[in-house]
Amino acid sequence: MIRRQDRVEERGQATVEFAVVLPLVALLLLTVAQVVVVGRAQLVLQSAVREAARACAVHPACDGAAIVRSHTNMEVDVSVAIGVDVTVHAVADVPVLVPGLRAVGGLSVSASATMRSEPA
Repeated sequence: MIRRQDRVEERGQATVEFAVVLPLVALLLLTVAQVVVVGRAQLVLQSAVREAARACAVHPACDGAAIVRSHTNMEVDVSVAIGVDVTVHAVADVPVLVPGLRAVGGLSVSASATMRSEPA
């Protein structure tokens, strides 16, 4: 027969186990969320760079940097090279959710697109 004192000790053990496991679960969830944020940022930036390269290939007087910035809500560094081919390259910083990544230097994504200039 289990005494009342033994049941009290078991309740305390579950609380301690929960306190040990909770930070690990929270870190795992933050890591998954960070992967989703980085993946979304990469897809948005790639789409914006592709659209800017296409616009500058058709109209050489376009402002490719403005096109990229209008499609993203991130701080973006953009370089546009117009010649026979139009190349648009962009780098953006991604918000950091996992605490340890700030110490490493943060995260950034980059995208590049090249398209042949079309005659007017």
